[in-house]
Amino acid sequence: VYEQYPEYTGDPVTPQITFTTKVGNKPVNTSDGFTMDYTNHIKVSSTSDPAKIIVHGNTNLEGDLTYNFYIRACNLSTLQNLEVTSESEAYETYNLLTGSWEENYYVHTGNEIRLENGHNLSIKHNGREMNKDDYVLEYTGNTCLDLGEAKIVIRGSDNGNYSGSRTVTFG
Repeated sequence: VYEQYPEYTGDPVTPQITFTTKVGNKPVNTSDGFTMDYTNHIKVSSTSDPAKIIVHGNTNLEGDLTYNFYIRACNLSTLQNLEVTSESEAYETYNLLTGSWEENYYVHTGNEIRLENGHNLSIKHNGREMNKDDYVLEYTGNTCLDLGEAKIVIRGSDNGNYSGSRTVTFG
């Protein structure tokens, strides 16, 4: 028994596996005769290239068994451990997910404001900076002079590690 469809975390995914013997149906644990290795277990996987658990028998069990599992994309819209921050012109760091637009104020010049250009935009999952190829940024209202109208949509990219989107507002 093991989790066949765990969610992408950015860390190696290592589902634990539980076996039962055929004789007496007693659980077997790692000290009872097997070790495990994992392959392809960091990024989102597919049916054509699955993540694998390779179970190696030793003292009480003989041979190797291979089990496939499939790491699914992490949905940005429901992600709990997402952190989006940026620096203002005064080098103050703002949390764009929890702060109001007044706290996330940027000087409007009439030109497009893109926070990844000179504002140290940081997008983290589980405390780790997300790879720039894991997401696409879409801006709206970032050239207008109306405060609080600028938005960034952070959308999972086609590489597959993230799906869905999250919208944040900045001033």
